Amino acid sequence: MQTLHISRQELHTRGGVLDRMLDSLFDTAILVDTDCPILYISASSFPDPSQRAAVVGQHISVLDQLSPFEEVLRTGQPRPDLFLELHGRPCISSLFPVLDGERVIGVAGTITGRHLGARHAHLPASGASTRIWPGWTAATAWRIL
Repeated sequence: MQTLHISRQELHTRGGVLDRMLDSLFDTAILVDTDCPILYISASSFPDPSQRAAVVGQHISVLDQLSPFEEVLRTGQPRPDLFLELHGRPCISSLFPVLDGERVIGVAGTITGRHLGARHAHLPASGASTRIWPGWTAATAWRIL
């Protein structure tokens, strides 16, 4: 998946196939709208439903102040396969634009840590793997894993 093509209505519909897909394919998933309010965050992010409810509607910066959500919204270009280590676990973070026709209407952010398979061999050694982007560390990444 490099781009997700759905309607604005589908992006804003909760409990449907999009939510089930994000929950089943990724360890953690989040959807944001064009101004970066959180529309959806997977149950694995916060096991307590009241915690999830508390962040929905807030700007993505309450969870992640550095990932390039706004860049993906502006450019429409995905940012896939960002290797990182969170809480001692190797993970892959990706940001994908959500399009309605040709118009960017949101971003789907994902983190996967299980079943890394062959990709695990490409992760930097422990210590260096805390780098996500130049100058960024796992301490500044999503705090939701």
